Amino acid sequence: MTKIYTLSIRNRALAVMLLIAAIGVGVVFLTVGLALLAGLALAGGVLGAGYALVHRLRGGRSRLSRSAMGERVQSGLDPELEVRSTRPAIVAHNENDTARRTERPL
Repeated sequence: MTKIYTLSIRNRALAVMLLIAAIGVGVVFLTVGLALLAGLALAGGVLGAGYALVHRLRGGRSRLSRSAMGERVQSGLDPELEVRSTRPAIVAHNENDTARRTERPL
């Protein structure tokens, strides 16, 4: 058998104080959570910047492609070797297409 617990406060001032305390605790938890999230983002940024600096100082090669940095790069692809269809595409509307269907009177 389950027990049901209820909280009944007859004193209105005590109920208001309890409500304000509960809201205050919620605001504190929210503030601490956001502060932890901001700290985690800041720590990740510092670690990433440090890794990038060490990588650059040791002479590591960039992982970005040259075309992403604005340089013109030959891809080695020949447009003449592109496969094209010998016949045109067939474009027909389906009979069950609801966007083009018109209602017929009975």
